[in-house]
Amino acid sequence: MQASRSILNVFVLGIAMDRIYHESIYSFYYLFILTASGKIYPQTCRDVSVELTATVQTSPPQITLQWVPVSGATSCQILRKLKTDVSWGNVLANLPSNATQYIDANVSIGISYEYRIVRVVSGAIGNGYINAGIAIPVVESRGILILVVDSTFIDGCSTENNQTSERPGR
Repeated sequence: MQASRSILNVFVLGIAMDRIYHESIYSFYYLFILTASGKIYPQTCRDVSVELTATVQTSPPQITLQWVPVSGATSCQILRKLKTDVSWGNVLANLPSNATQYIDANVSIGISYEYRIVRVVSGAIGNGYINAGIAIPVVESRGILILVVDSTFIDGCSTENNQTSERPGR
């Protein structure tokens, strides 16, 4: 009986994860948290995601990260890396679970930093990512984009496509 219960729990968890990956643009879909005791707790994607913003200041140089609080958070960590780095380094800060901002005063002007906020809410790990820097040079061109659209989406996209192609200089 215990083995079939575990299979059912994994099956329900798999369905929930499938809905998140395929329909994540709708915030009302649920993530199900399966605990070690076999209980399943539903949560919205918004409960575990970390919505954040960054504000920069030139004198003294600092980057302030702010995020939306969520009830039930048990921990919050800040990680930082240079935009060119491949992996995240050590944890920059361990903050109280109710923290809603972090000020990074150890930054340089002209350097692009990527931040990762890791928050645990009811056993689920939520992440928020943002790139920030002070006086970073603008990237004028990122190359060419080839857009392939499935024929089932053509009718809904025709208005947007016409607006884009009718811009001056296009």
